[in-house]
Order: sequence, then structure tokens, then C-alpha cells
Amino acid sequence: MIIGTGIDLLEIERISQIDKRQPKLASRVLTEREMAAVPVKEPRRTEYIASRYAVKEAASKAFGTGIGASLGFHDIEIRKDQLGKPCLDVTKEAVARCFPAEDPTRLRFHVSISHSKQFVVAQVIVERT
Repeated sequence: MIIGTGIDLLEIERISQIDKRQPKLASRVLTEREMAAVPVKEPRRTEYIASRYAVKEAASKAFGTGIGASLGFHDIEIRKDQLGKPCLDVTKEAVARCFPAEDPTRLRFHVSISHSKQFVVAQVIVERT
């Protein structure tokens, strides 16, 4: 049963401009493991940061909280499975804050990311199994 869905669309150039003005943007949004995987060269660097930002925003919408007191950027981590599919890891504390009535072992997070030269779009679905 789907208990939450969220989508986010953003302009990659917007993230590029913010990253130039605020050099700490990446470390504010990305976890340590995500930071370790940031590509060095453009445009891949900005695409990577923008895609993670979009997934985290989509997740916050699917959780019904937005980014704030209940859910922070570092509570969410995007990784790839063995086939390269994006997966969402959420801290146990954030799951408990956002879904207090749910058994966390029964929650599944589905992620989709796509981008063009101009835009990145991300969708997150929260499912109770």
C-alpha cells in the first residue's frame, strides 16, 4: 500500500549558481558518503548535487514533512544498488519522527531520477509492505 509520494523538479543551472555563491551547499545537502562520490569535473558535479537535492526534496514531500525539524538533508542518503538502481536510505530516527505509527521494517522507499541538460526530476514513493 502506498502511503506517500513526492516529486521534485529543479533547474540544474539554479544549483550551479547556488553552489558558486555558497561553496558549502554540497556538504549541507549531502552525507559524507555522498560527498565522497561527488564527481570533480563539471557538468557531472552539478548534476550529481542537483539529483541528490531533488531526491531529498521529493522524499520530504512523500514523508509529508518537508525538510525541517522532522527530516533533514543528512537523514536521507541516496546510493546505488548492485545494478546501479538508486536506493534511499533513511535514518531510523527520521523514520520514527515522520512515520510514528508505522513499523519501520515494513516501509519501502522507491526512487526514480532523470535529468536533461537543464532539469532534474526525482520521484519517491513510500510503500507499506
